[in-house]
Formats: sequence, structure tokens, C-alpha cells
Amino acid sequence: MAEKALHDQIRNTLRSITKECTLPQKKAVKDIMLSLMREGTTIINYLVDENKSVKVSKQSERFRRHLEAVDVKGAVETRVIKSVPKIEEDAVISYDLSDIAKPHAKKMEGLSKIFDGSKRKRENGYTIHGISIVNQPVVMQIHNSSANTLNQTRLEVIDE
Repeated sequence: MAEKALHDQIRNTLRSITKECTLPQKKAVKDIMLSLMREGTTIINYLVDENKSVKVSKQSERFRRHLEAVDVKGAVETRVIKSVPKIEEDAVISYDLSDIAKPHAKKMEGLSKIFDGSKRKRENGYTIHGISIVNQPVVMQIHNSSANTLNQTRLEVIDE
């Protein structure tokens, strides 16, 4: 019985996220979510179903093409905001500026220099702006250092 409840919850969540999508886009989102749960990774090439006769490159291209025009981030954020507990006057809203070090990365999109506190040196990586309300993360955004300063992005994230 718990499996049916989980299945229904996943189906309803996917429906709410993809209600503005075309049928191929809905299928692509569903395939990626199911593969993501099965494989536990966000690398598209690993999410391709090996049981199908479609090549990995073709399947990855299909995912990219269908998801390019989908505002999954906006739909997910809207869904998350709906699930946040009521914000009272004394509710804790925390802002977190953290980073993810990618010392061996050379050509990843949006890569910039960050300070890796554990190694006490500057390395390639990503700066992440995060906001939690009553211990529930509601916004996680990678900083684009070529477009805005940390303060500009911080104000945008807080306003959002």
C-alpha cells in the first residue's frame, strides 16, 4: 500500500510540474525523474535506459531538446513555496552562501574561482546562494560571476 501512495505522490508532483508542457516534454521529464531515482545521478548519459535500442547520444539529445524550453526550475520552486510552512513573525529565514569545489574541472559552464575553506586555497568551483525557511530549503541558485556580483545576486535571491 505504501508503494501505491508513493507512486501517486510522484505522479501528482510530476503532473503539477509539467502541466504547461507538451506531451513529449512531459515524457522526457518523467523518463529523467524515473531514471534519476533508479540511478541516483543527474548525469544525463547515465540516465538513458539501456534496455531500449536507442543510442545514448540520441536519447541525451532528445532529453536536451525537449527540456530546453521547459521552465522546470520555476515549476519546482512554485511547488516548494506552496509546501513551506506559514511564515510567522518569528520564523527563521536563513541565507547561506556556500561553494562546491571542482578542482579538476576546466570547461564546465559557469565555473569560477572560489575559496575552498577545507584546503585553505582558491580553486575552480561554484558559489551557491541558498535560502531556507523554517529549516526547509526553498531557493538554491548557482552564482553567475560573469553577470552579477555576489551582493547583486544575494539581493535578487532574497527578493525572490
